[in-house]
Order: sequence, then structure tokens, then C-alpha cells
Amino acid sequence: MSQTIITRNSLTQELLKKLITYNPDTGIITRNHLPDDFKIYFRREFDFKEWNKQAGKVMYKVNIHKGRCNYHQVNISMFGFTVIAARLIFLYMTGYWPINHVDHINGVSTDNRWNNLRDVTCQENLRNQKIRKNNRSGKSGVSWRECRQKWQVSGSVTDNGVRKRIYIGSYDDLEDAIEARIHWETLQGNFSKRHQKVAPQKPYNSPN
Repeated sequence: MSQTIITRNSLTQELLKKLITYNPDTGIITRNHLPDDFKIYFRREFDFKEWNKQAGKVMYKVNIHKGRCNYHQVNISMFGFTVIAARLIFLYMTGYWPINHVDHINGVSTDNRWNNLRDVTCQENLRNQKIRKNNRSGKSGVSWRECRQKWQVSGSVTDNGVRKRIYIGSYDDLEDAIEARIHWETLQGNFSKRHQKVAPQKPYNSPN
């Protein structure tokens, strides 16, 4: 029996739907029980049997990225490659891989319901992020510059596909800095409500 190895590039919507079942209302992905003619996709008969033993069970794993403020990412490993579950879901539902970034609209990275996913640019994705845990000012884009003893306000825009950081201003008073950032976000017009929230300021050694 000749062998046909599945790769990320060769995976199609038709084949994927034979391998797994995705529930768009819950975001749950499970393995399908495969007939014997699917043995050609496995390197060993043992792997084929193990797949069928796990049929009906959830097949993804949640990884925690410590370097990204404990960001939780749902991954799926199969046939020797690993893919982000949300991207695989796009192939399952639409027949194509997402062009840009898959954004979780409600900000919950483990919520893979279909109505919570969208294919967006990097800038759109960033503008739907909630405030980072290490932010001490309480507002995205506002940070304390020790060397200048001022609150610095910045933002980012995408110009011809290139992300650029821009300087908005520096302020002695935190409230003025936050107001300047909110005004800039309003002019941009495409920030989500969850990104625009102002959180309580965290304890900070500076300023006095």
C-alpha cells in the first residue's frame, strides 16, 4: 500500500472534515473515527489505531506563553505538524487558510466559537487587545519615562503594510496623558471598547 503523508500545505477542507469534527457553536474540535482506507495517511499502522482509539475526544492542547503575559493559545498537533486551532478552524469552515491574524473578538483566546473569530490585519488585532498586565499607567499607550520624568503617550499605525510607532506627546499629569491617548484613539476610529478601557493605576515607584 502506497503512503500519502499529510502536511500543512497539502491539507484541504474536504480531507480535514473527514479527519475531525468542529462544532461552531462550542468551538470544540474532536477526532473522527477513520475507515481502513485512511491508513495511507499514517506512517505506521500503530498511529492509525491510536487515532481511532481517541475518536470522539477533544484533540487540542492549550499552551501558555509566559513571554506574552501568560497568553493562552490553543494548538492542534497531527501528522507531525502543529497548527493554531483558530487557523485550522478557518480552513474547516471556509476552505482556505486565514490571510492575516485570527482575532478572538471577545478577547478570550481559548474561545474558538466561529462567531468569535475573524481574519484581521496585525493592526486590527492589536487594537482589540485588552490592556497588558504589566501596564502601570492604566491605559494602553501611556508609560512613564524615568529619564524625562514625564508620562509619554504613543501609538502605532500601519503604512503600506509596515507597522510604525508614532509619538503623541509627553505630559506631567497622568490624566492629561490618558486624555491625549483616548483622543487619538477616537480619531483613529477602529479601536474596540475592550482596548479603550482605562484600568486602575498600579503601584509605581515613579513618579513620586
